[in-house]
Amino acid sequence: MIKFKRETLKTILLTILIIASMIQMGIQWSQQVQGFLFPFIAKIFNGRDKYVAENIDILKYRYFVPENVIVSISPTTSLWKLDQNDSYFNKIWNDMKDNYFPAMIGKKPDKVISKAQWEEITDIRCIRIDFRVNWPSEIILPLESASSSDFKGFSSVKSIAVLPQADVNETVNMVYVYDGAQAYQYQVHIGDGFLPKSFYLKIADELDSQNKSRLSILSAVTNFESPSDILVSLNREETSCYSALKLDIPPSIILNMSNIDSIQDKILLDKKDTLVAEYNESAGEILFTDTENLYKLYNNGVFEYQYLPTGSKQAGTVSAAFSRAISFIELRRDLMENVDIVLTNIEKEDSYYEMHFGYRHDGVNIYYTKGSSGERISSPLIIKANAERVLDCKWVIRDITKSEKPKNYSLYFIDLINKIPYLYPEIFKREKPYFECIEPGYIFGPNNHGELISPSWIISTDLKDYFIPLLEKEG
Repeated sequence: MIKFKRETLKTILLTILIIASMIQMGIQWSQQVQGFLFPFIAKIFNGRDKYVAENIDILKYRYFVPENVIVSISPTTSLWKLDQNDSYFNKIWNDMKDNYFPAMIGKKPDKVISKAQWEEITDIRCIRIDFRVNWPSEIILPLESASSSDFKGFSSVKSIAVLPQADVNETVNMVYVYDGAQAYQYQVHIGDGFLPKSFYLKIADELDSQNKSRLSILSAVTNFESPSDILVSLNREETSCYSALKLDIPPSIILNMSNIDSIQDKILLDKKDTLVAEYNESAGEILFTDTENLYKLYNNGVFEYQYLPTGSKQAGTVSAAFSRAISFIELRRDLMENVDIVLTNIEKEDSYYEMHFGYRHDGVNIYYTKGSSGERISSPLIIKANAERVLDCKWVIRDITKSEKPKNYSLYFIDLINKIPYLYPEIFKREKPYFECIEPGYIFGPNNHGELISPSWIISTDLKDYFIPLLEKEG
């Protein structure tokens, strides 16, 4: 009996020692990374952290999505542009990422062609998948469980072209991957699970028979210049439905004294119990700090984060840095559930990568400008990260929802051209007007909250951005 009690006591003491040593290790680890004891314990039980960590490659597919799919017949005819709301878009993209990417990553390209040759082949009958950003292959390869050290193909992906008529074999499709400088040719065997080749051969005819809206390349129908294809409608009756959008600061982070606990939960996550808070009501801001981290929230819904220690650490791999960035976003994703967050640019600096993100609602881009006179379109979310952690973040957080029934707006390009000389005559003073972007979208600034925004033409030249409200179409 006494022996039994001794063994029980030993077990209890041993258990206590093990728990104490784990906590001590956790304290030491946490002090090296961020925070102290409470974040370590919280990490054990925090399901949100665990989900993001375990599903990071799946979550990347939310960001690795084309801007649109272009179906063309020849350089002299109009094109069809498919967005994410179109069933053809989803069929094509699913086929690419599930079937074609694994096939291309697993082999060397058959040939590499120049940028000029890429422009020639995409002028003929093809299906082109365009991305808003030039995606580094280092980010894409882990999505396909591939190693960058063994990969000998494309360095990045800006666009993909499928040319079904380039090979007469019914079980082979010719595919080109363009990285902005050159294109890589692959002859892909159409295996089980692929869409049949006939799908790609017939898609233009099917779109034509369904009277899908056709668009023209701006530089082909005017004397205007542009660095990339800008598609416009020359159909007088061309319209599209858009809703006004309501922009609000999410209720959970509205800055006031009674909301501090909610702000800590949504912004600080597992660090809410370890950071010192300093609320300055007159300045309209709150700070949360410790020796390593600074979180700041303003009363206009702008959130900033900064990692305080300085050093000359290396940037590391872009894939790891991107994972850090989207983990940071996804852990706070419930603040912006109603919009897509899209990567718009990624640049490498000496010790970090700077990543810009934009918003998209129902397939329509929502642009951000800081509102100062002459200020160019910016990004509502900018993250600097290296392979180890997020170093800096500036995020304009908005709850974005449809507010009104959709209205019909004219997309007839000539209506827009007739407005420009009266509103912005400087655009046409050049010998050849130059455009980087002409598209319908939304625009907002840091002080747009608690109000509606309506669709506009977003027009960018190499010098300035312009915004012209879309013309509402009766009936």
